[in-house]
Amino acid sequence: MHRPPVTPDIPEFVLRKLRWSRVRILPRVIESRLPPAYSTTVTLAHDASDAQDAQCRTKCHPQTTPVPGVYWIGPGASEIIPAKRWIEMSFQMGLNMADNLFTRTATVYTEGSAANSSNPPVFVVCDVNRITADTFAQDIATRFPGVLVQVADSPSEVAQRADTIFTMLPSTPQVKDVYLGERGILQGVNKRSERVQSLDVAAQVEATGGDMVDAPVSGGVVGARAGTLSFMVGGSEKGFKRAHPFLSHMGRNIVHCGPSGSGLTAKICNNLVLGVQQIVVAEAMLLGTRLGLSPDTLAGVINTSTGRCWSSEVNNPVPGALPGKSPPCEREFHGKSFTHTRMT
Repeated sequence: MHRPPVTPDIPEFVLRKLRWSRVRILPRVIESRLPPAYSTTVTLAHDASDAQDAQCRTKCHPQTTPVPGVYWIGPGASEIIPAKRWIEMSFQMGLNMADNLFTRTATVYTEGSAANSSNPPVFVVCDVNRITADTFAQDIATRFPGVLVQVADSPSEVAQRADTIFTMLPSTPQVKDVYLGERGILQGVNKRSERVQSLDVAAQVEATGGDMVDAPVSGGVVGARAGTLSFMVGGSEKGFKRAHPFLSHMGRNIVHCGPSGSGLTAKICNNLVLGVQQIVVAEAMLLGTRLGLSPDTLAGVINTSTGRCWSSEVNNPVPGALPGKSPPCEREFHGKSFTHTRMT
């Protein structure tokens, strides 16, 4: 169904800097009421016997050797809030990343010499929607009968058996809830563990003796599904080396940007460039079409000239501008991975 273009909620400072009074091509952002979802967390189990007990709440024994187990909090489900498309995309990011990590880890085990080991990979899933977690766990267990797949009730429960934790959370409230909440990771974390998380809780994580790595991503849902994401990593060299093998199951370009917080800084800078490009392309397409150019002709000129960029070539916001392609605007913006409220 065709919807008339509306003016989006562009931050005032952007309009002031660019001296534009309006941008009519971009759709209005639908603000979410995102629940405190537990998105994309991965850990390694210490003890296979502990991992087999989904209700185990004791800390791992320090004398044991970690086994190749992976825990993931928050694969998410696209059907949870179908009306909120950008929430759907944030869930699908975690779902596809978890699927790539679990699938490739399990494949290495089942096809390699590790298959003869008495300690098979252990996968534990935790999500705010229990049905989602159960469905995801069942899918992995069906495809890889030799691995253990369980569902945990909280990040705290997972952290009690954790050696390495990866998180990818949509925003600050979810980060605080997952790490600092009553049932959060830091309530059950083992002091031997390494935590990979955002800068918001870095100080408290380091106080437990952990080594922090922040690893925001670029590539959207398509990259998450294909396992071709780019990771911008901030943290110590030791933490980066520890995280790299896991990140490589979910992405193609993994860059160590510097100390803790550097990955977030790089992500924000990249988002700044993308945000400005998206607004410029929208304004140019609006101007050209109102002066009589067809969307596909104008887009073709831009994409074979110096104005060419990702926003014009892949994410052009005008329907009909990219014949033969399927940018989000051709699908009522179903498929975009974030909105302007998540750009900074």
